[in-house]
Amino acid sequence: MQRKNIKPRTLALAASAIVALLLGVILYLCVVVFRLQSSTCIAIAVLATACGTYAIILAALNVFIYDKIKIIYKMIHDFKVFGKADKPKYFANDVIDEVERDTLTYMEAKEKEIIQLKNMENFRKEFIGNVAHELKTPLTTIQGYILTLLDGGIYDNDINVKYLQRTAANVTRMIGTVNDLDEISRLEYDKHQMLFEKFNLYALLKDVIEILEEKAKQFGVKIIVEANKEYPYYVLADKENIRKVFINLIDNAIKYNDKKDGQIKINFFEIDDNYMVEVADNGIGIAEEHLARVFERFFRVDKDRSRKTGGSGLGLAIVKHIIDAHGQTLSVRSEVGKGTTFSFTLKKFKS
Repeated sequence: MQRKNIKPRTLALAASAIVALLLGVILYLCVVVFRLQSSTCIAIAVLATACGTYAIILAALNVFIYDKIKIIYKMIHDFKVFGKADKPKYFANDVIDEVERDTLTYMEAKEKEIIQLKNMENFRKEFIGNVAHELKTPLTTIQGYILTLLDGGIYDNDINVKYLQRTAANVTRMIGTVNDLDEISRLEYDKHQMLFEKFNLYALLKDVIEILEEKAKQFGVKIIVEANKEYPYYVLADKENIRKVFINLIDNAIKYNDKKDGQIKINFFEIDDNYMVEVADNGIGIAEEHLARVFERFFRVDKDRSRKTGGSGLGLAIVKHIIDAHGQTLSVRSEVGKGTTFSFTLKKFKS
């Protein structure tokens, strides 16, 4: 019978038989052969049985338990389940303790992995639902306009142009959402492909303000740059992506400001080797319970306002991806009714 095929019951039976045989031989030798006294025979029998039992149990453990555990444990290490192991695994005397310790470590790692996978699955479901909703609303609206036009509205001069214009606006909204999704995907998979260059942060900000100035006027919001225009704010960053950061943050501040004296104040501060940029508004603000989620995809504090103003709910998510790709920090603080301040840092250019 091969050693690896021996079962626990067979092993126990063999061990008990050996112990019994050993005891019988000792008693036979003491009583029959050497004719010792009964007390002496008992003492020798007890001592010899104890030693023999110890040797048998030790051999059984080493041969049939420890050896098998070592083989299993070595196979686990060879497959790098517990971690990288470029060299053969050598064990301490107590392999049971090693197996128990590594098994617990493995279980904790797997538990964290399972939790992470569940969170990712929930995020995936929520993300797909959000995408479907974002595309369903304009598609349904477009379908309604087109069916009305096909039913004869195309010949009604009072509605044909108006419906076509609304259709075009909804198509533009869908294209914007798709472009934002594409931008986020690109940033996630190519975050290390940033084109870092030297440029003046103040000059870039002025270019962005010129783009958004008309929209700010429509909303009755004044953009104020408090940074010193004479100071050389040179940074080392991806210029076009930082342009997107400014556009998204300022556009967001415009849309969520409903005050008559609405203002957006932008300032730069020196912090060691970085510049910190602050974009602050005195708009509607964000409740504290929502602050942790503002950078999530499709998350909106005020969904109705965002949809009316054409927001996709992806602008702040794009901002976070860009700043993360620069290895810098992004934060937000806000108070309902008093406004919101977004801050991010960029590395100074050093000649």
